[in-house]
Amino acid sequence: MPAARVEVIPFGDIASLYIDGVSNPSLFMNKCGIFQKLKQMPLSINGFSTNTKSAFQLAFDVCLGPYSRQKRGPLNKVKTVVILIIDYGRWNQGSSPVPIAKMLHAANIEVFAIGVGNVITPDTLQEVVRDPAKQAFHLKDFAEFDELSLYVRGDPLEDYVKCYWCIEGQC
Repeated sequence: MPAARVEVIPFGDIASLYIDGVSNPSLFMNKCGIFQKLKQMPLSINGFSTNTKSAFQLAFDVCLGPYSRQKRGPLNKVKTVVILIIDYGRWNQGSSPVPIAKMLHAANIEVFAIGVGNVITPDTLQEVVRDPAKQAFHLKDFAEFDELSLYVRGDPLEDYVKCYWCIEGQC
């Protein structure tokens, strides 16, 4: 089974490509490499605003636009998913991300929205997904988010091919 490719697009005042496993795939970017790079990402990588439209625009560019050239195949053969993780209310910079989210839906790209914390409003999550009951989630804090991520990825101690960082005891 082919491995998943991951693109991480942090956003604040702007959005940027941080982990570019879709737009610039590498044989060395595996689960452990992604984990190591995420641990190094500064909290304020792109400022502290919430420019969700910028993030969705860059996700669109990775899925369908100029950064999509390295994808493994057409969207009808490769499942493409965008996951929005937001921890502060509505977007407070830039305009609404909803039109770009709708373009992703129209291209058969599944969009999930995960809100973390008590300042998230349900409509912030629900308006960017196609099926809010199945694709919009509100979590009370990042401890609950950690539980969800462990459930999604499985037991981190399961047998798998160890990468350089695992062999060195850094994973």
